[in-house]
Amino acid sequence: MKGPRRLHLWLLVALFLIIAGNGWAEEVREERLARIQIRLPVDLNRTRAEELSELPFIGPARAFAILEERERRRRFQYVEELKEVIGIGPIIFDAIKDLVTVGQP
Repeated sequence: MKGPRRLHLWLLVALFLIIAGNGWAEEVREERLARIQIRLPVDLNRTRAEELSELPFIGPARAFAILEERERRRRFQYVEELKEVIGIGPIIFDAIKDLVTVGQP
């Protein structure tokens, strides 16, 4: 597939993603939550990478980034600090903010 055909395919994919919007992300989140085998909410200051990676849109790489940020800070004080983790933008933060907590020290 070359030239205009490839461009048309990418335009169709982009259009689909724009139309699907947050509704699609919400469906994926709900489906993933149904498969999670961990206790919610997840304490960001006590959990392991394996548990974090089970959260919607997180996976092993973002779980590792969360643990690195936790180590750098010594602990998370607020859930909103997740926004500063590399790879977690507003969409992912909105998807997981109600699934995580920062327990007492």
